[in-house]
Amino acid sequence: MEKKNTRGSTKEDLTRLLFQARAGEEQATLKILELYYPEMEKLAETIRMPKEDTIQSLRLELIEFIKLFPTQ
Repeated sequence: MEKKNTRGSTKEDLTRLLFQARAGEEQATLKILELYYPEMEKLAETIRMPKEDTIQSLRLELIEFIKLFPTQ
């Protein structure tokens, strides 16, 4: 049985989404951003800058990480 994480997806689901996003599939990237949005909101509450700016910065960093995700 696959274990689901707090976002309701499995490790295999996330890995598949990462490969798809890395291959340029915009919907996969959007799904990953959606999955991590609750954590970004929590982090934004602890950082001393406007919440919207913090979330935007975190989203950008996540997109940059996706670009660096190994494809092999």
